[in-house]
Amino acid sequence: MTSLTSQIPLVSADEWYEFLEAVYAEDTRRREAETEEPLAVGAVGAVGDGALEAWLEVIGGYVREELAADGGEAARGLAPGETVLHQSMGLFGECDAGNSVHIDALLFPDPADALAVAAYYEYVCAHCRRADGVRAVHIISHSLSPAEITSIVAWLDGQWAALGLPDSGAHLVDVGSRFGAVVLGAVRGLSHRGIEGIGVEANAYFAGLAGRTAARYGLADAARFVEARAESEAGLAELSSASIAVFNNVFQFFVPRDDQPEVWETVSSALKPGTLVLSHPSLELVLGELGWSPERLAEWVRPVGVINGSDGDDDDDEAEMTRMYAYVVC
Repeated sequence: MTSLTSQIPLVSADEWYEFLEAVYAEDTRRREAETEEPLAVGAVGAVGDGALEAWLEVIGGYVREELAADGGEAARGLAPGETVLHQSMGLFGECDAGNSVHIDALLFPDPADALAVAAYYEYVCAHCRRADGVRAVHIISHSLSPAEITSIVAWLDGQWAALGLPDSGAHLVDVGSRFGAVVLGAVRGLSHRGIEGIGVEANAYFAGLAGRTAARYGLADAARFVEARAESEAGLAELSSASIAVFNNVFQFFVPRDDQPEVWETVSSALKPGTLVLSHPSLELVLGELGWSPERLAEWVRPVGVINGSDGDDDDDEAEMTRMYAYVVC
């Protein structure tokens, strides 16, 4: 898809979201017709040849249409009735409802779309149509894009033995799994590893939608979704058996900041030694601003790598992708 920046109209945010939805609805129909049938579930080559990313884009299209049909906010990636908490301090303290645009990277994976919306809000005031005195916009996604998930799967596959992950029976637990794309991408791209994926999701609608998606695309035997908060008994039971635990922007916009320290205390204590932890933002940032000292963090985990890290080249595609920080529980 070509950049949409030149097509930006002077319209409201809702009208622009509707425009994006219309463009992607047509693209989804084309992709599903071209892509869904040829992709063999669990094909090893899917990690590196673009097939997994293309399949995840089909998943995103299906989820987007289901979400819109069920009364959710498809462009923003929000469930029916879901609200987002904008924190007044901490990592995302500068983000508020007036200067932030939520565009879900799974449902709208083309970076040009986010940039187009950003350009509109950065340079044009929606009230007076003036370009001066307007705050910069923050583009926020609560999902990883198909390209980002594919990159994570490829990294896991390449580092599997070095990380000491089991030859079979590994459990990947995604905390705050939302649409389930990380889980589904992992069980499809790593099926030759005998992996099971579990999504722990507090939102009942998302847990149900992810389960329906897994069934639709033939992955119900390898992927399951639990409606539970991470710190609940059910959530902790899943985390205690995790070989890999994923935390992507997991609590910052959905748990009151005052509650986050206790949640992290509980969750961190559930992970057994040797568990691989993938986090964005880094645990140094997330837990540091909640009061964890570097020494305390070092007692819990040791860093083992960065996924989607850039080498500093501005033309490097990885520079545009979300960095995931990898750790192993001590």
